Amino acid sequence: MIKASGKETRGRGNAAAVVNAELKENGDTTACLLTTDLTISGKAAQFGRGVLADVATKFIGQFADRLEADVLSASSASAVAASEPASTPARTETPAESVDLLAVVAEPLAELGEDAKILAGGQSLVPMLSLRLAFFDHLIDISRLAEPKGIERRGDAFWIGAGTTDATVGTDPQVGTMVPLLTRVTPFVGHFQICNRGTLGGSMAHADPAAEYPTVALALDATMEAVSPHGRRDIAAADFFTEGIVNAVHRAAELIRSATSAASRG
Repeated sequence: MIKASGKETRGRGNAAAVVNAELKENGDTTACLLTTDLTISGKAAQFGRGVLADVATKFIGQFADRLEADVLSASSASAVAASEPASTPARTETPAESVDLLAVVAEPLAELGEDAKILAGGQSLVPMLSLRLAFFDHLIDISRLAEPKGIERRGDAFWIGAGTTDATVGTDPQVGTMVPLLTRVTPFVGHFQICNRGTLGGSMAHADPAAEYPTVALALDATMEAVSPHGRRDIAAADFFTEGIVNAVHRAAELIRSATSAASRG
């Protein structure tokens, strides 16, 4: 039995798991049956049973693969030690595969098709819903995902996570130095309440031709990274945007992870 527990970094939720491993005979081999009791509370629980089940399945799959590798490694080491007592085989650590939470979220989005929409800051989508310009049976809230947020200098390029709020973009000193055009246009996005909720990725996905961030992306030849259950791809801003409101070329089951452009001091 393995017990584990953890707390969300900002103290807004808890998670606990109890994993039981049971060995059973399976012909000439031994099968290991893993049973997991996962408990999640707080805001993390609001992602829904489907998304949590997908993430938990991937984590348990990684645990099972690692356990199998350890067992096989121990068996091989015992066999080598029996035949060559003087030698000790070196153990090679295999890094665990990371779970791409955005790709996991994209799976139900792909299944639901046009009946679902991603909700990040909601500053573009919610007004459209209020005015009955759009309607969706399902909204998938990704605002609490930490992964697609942040601002980084990566070599000669400047990377901004799609979940980064407009307020963060407009006040970040790195942005002001390396991509000052973003700093200058952010006050025109809206008042501070909108900037505190709206996200850079949401503005890109909405693709309003009158919006500030899509215009800057085109001016700076930015590249958008999109992820889906099938993988990731980079899309140049010139190819990403087409004419008309809410008409970007990204596929229905894709989510924008980040925007990258060359650093510009002008």
